[in-house]
Amino acid sequence: MKEHSLCDEKPYAPGEYDLTSKFHSQLQIAYRDMLPTDFVGFMNYIFSDHDRVVYCLQIILSEYAYEAEVVKLELLLRDGGSGWRVYLAEDDKGESYFDIQERVPPLVQQFANKSLTQNSKLSEAWKYLYSRTPDLEKTVQYCQDVLEGLLRDKYLPNDMKPQLGKLIRSIKESQEIQMQFKGSSLLEDDKILLDLLSKIPKYRGLHTAGTGKTPTKEEAEYVMMTTIYFWNLHNA
Repeated sequence: MKEHSLCDEKPYAPGEYDLTSKFHSQLQIAYRDMLPTDFVGFMNYIFSDHDRVVYCLQIILSEYAYEAEVVKLELLLRDGGSGWRVYLAEDDKGESYFDIQERVPPLVQQFANKSLTQNSKLSEAWKYLYSRTPDLEKTVQYCQDVLEGLLRDKYLPNDMKPQLGKLIRSIKESQEIQMQFKGSSLLEDDKILLDLLSKIPKYRGLHTAGTGKTPTKEEAEYVMMTTIYFWNLHNA
């Protein structure tokens, strides 16, 4: 059962508090530092650095907070214009927990919601992009996996070893393949949207040998949003 209390009242000092031994030990391991045990000293230590605040909040949300408290916190963060938001995450075992990630504009979140709930790879890519410690290479790598699977399954189902760059070239050069997605009848060239994907294969995720590149935050966001756009068009 989730332990709720983070502090205990000092036996001989009513109104003053110490961190519980479990919470204090957990924080010392997480921060690799000696933290004060008293609540006031702990708060002074945490609020002296922005990253400490976010990290501490992440620990509390994942292991100590209840839903009603999380809802209140999210309202405070949202109404205060915070760059962070609280959301319900899921671990590899399918167990839910609360976490914190970078806040994106509501329209962007709404645009992404369907794909993130229905495609686990895209959901993981999103987490890597907007987490407290982003991994931009994995964001691009997971998006490439989604695009490769989508293009292969839809247009080249017999390709046993799909590679994004090869798939794009094969579809664009084929006279037999006609792309089918929401709104494709409005385009004179139904394959023109593949140009949006043409440079993504250069970002090889963890493999940056040769002509591979490591993505910037803006480039990773482009890959993420373009992948979601393509997924939405094909799953409307």
